[in-house]
Amino acid sequence: MKQYFLIHYGEIGLKGKNRPQFENQLVANIRLMAEREKIKTSIKRLWGKILLESNQTSQEKVIALLQRTFGIVWFAPGKKVSFSWENLKKVCGKIAQEKTFASFAIRARTGGEKIPRQEIEVKIGDYIRKRFQKKVNLENPDLTFYIEAIGPKTVFIFTQKYPGPGGLPVGSSGKALCLISGGIDSPVAAYLMMKRGLKVDFVHFHSYPQTSRNSINKVKDLVKTLTYFQPKSKLFLVPLLPLQKKLYLSCNRRYLVLLYRRAMLRIAEAIAKETKAAALITGDSLGQVASQTVQNLSLQNEAVSLPILRPLVSFDKEEIIKKARKIGTFEISILPHQDCCSLFVPKHPATQGKLSVVKNEEKKIPLEKLIHACLKEKEVIDLSHS
Repeated sequence: MKQYFLIHYGEIGLKGKNRPQFENQLVANIRLMAEREKIKTSIKRLWGKILLESNQTSQEKVIALLQRTFGIVWFAPGKKVSFSWENLKKVCGKIAQEKTFASFAIRARTGGEKIPRQEIEVKIGDYIRKRFQKKVNLENPDLTFYIEAIGPKTVFIFTQKYPGPGGLPVGSSGKALCLISGGIDSPVAAYLMMKRGLKVDFVHFHSYPQTSRNSINKVKDLVKTLTYFQPKSKLFLVPLLPLQKKLYLSCNRRYLVLLYRRAMLRIAEAIAKETKAAALITGDSLGQVASQTVQNLSLQNEAVSLPILRPLVSFDKEEIIKKARKIGTFEISILPHQDCCSLFVPKHPATQGKLSVVKNEEKKIPLEKLIHACLKEKEVIDLSHS
C-alpha cells in the first residue's frame, strides 16, 4: 500500500538562485538515509515542498527518518488526490468517519495553482458540518483538515503535522572534521554543525594501551548515534601516547594540556586537508576548563590554519546536557572512560598561556616527526547508525 508524505522546508526557501542546490541535497539525503534503512521511496521536488512516496508498511519508520533529517521544518502523512469536489468529499468524509471530534476547521492552501482556496474551505466545511453534525471552530478545532495544492489538478489532504529538525541539509555547507573525545560536549557540537549543513567526519585521539579501549568503544557508539542525522560518517582513530610521553618528559608540565591540544589540532588539520574538510569542530565551552580560556583558545587557533568552529562556546553545562539527552548521546557519554587528555595532567595547568612560551616548549621535542608517526598509525572506520 502506497503512503505519501508532504515535506516542507524553511530556510532553504530563502536561498534565491541557489535554492535548487539545497533542495537537491535534501532530496539526496532523504533518499540515502531511506536506502540505508531499507525503506523504498520515490521522491519528487515540487515548488516549495517535496512529495515522498513509500511502500513501507510501517508509517512510524518513515516518520522517524524524516524527524531527524536536517532541512525539514515539518511534514505530514496524507492522501494524494486528483482535484474534484467528489474526491475531496470522499476523502475528507472517510477521515471524518475514522476520527473522534466535536469541532473542526478546513484549511486550504493553493498557492499559485488554479484551485479555489476559499471555495474549498466553504464547500467541504459545509459538507462535513451537515453530514456528520459537527461544529465549525476556526479558533481551536478538535480536528483540522488541511488541503494543500501540489499541482494544477492535485491536492494533498492531511490532518496532522510532524515537526522536523529544521536547519540546512547535511552537505549543503561543505565538510568538517570534529575532534570527538567520548565526553558530553563534542557530540553535541557535531550535531549542531550538522544542523547548519556540514557533513561531519570524526577524529578521536586515544592513549591505548596506557588506557583501556573504553573511550574507543564509546566513540564508535557516539558516531553511530550521530549518523542517524546524516547519510554516513567516517571515524579516524589516532594513537597519541608516544607524543604525550615525549611532551611529559620534555616540557613544562603546566603547559601539557595546551600542548596536547595544539598537537591534536595539527593532526586533525592534516586529516582534514587529506579528506577535503574545510574546518575543524571542537566541543569547547568558554571557561569550562583550563584549556578553554580566551587566551588558551587563541593559542590553539594559532596552531592551525583551518578555522575552528566552536558551536558550544556560549553554552553552560546544563544546556549542553539537555541537548545531549535530546539527541541520544548523553547516556553513552556518561559511561566511564579515561580520556587521553586526562593522562599525564598537571595539578595546576596554565590558564593564561603565552605564545612565546608555548613555542619554546614545542621546540624541545621533534614535533613534526611525532605528528607524522601518529598519522601513520591512524585507523579509519566507516560507521553507520546500525
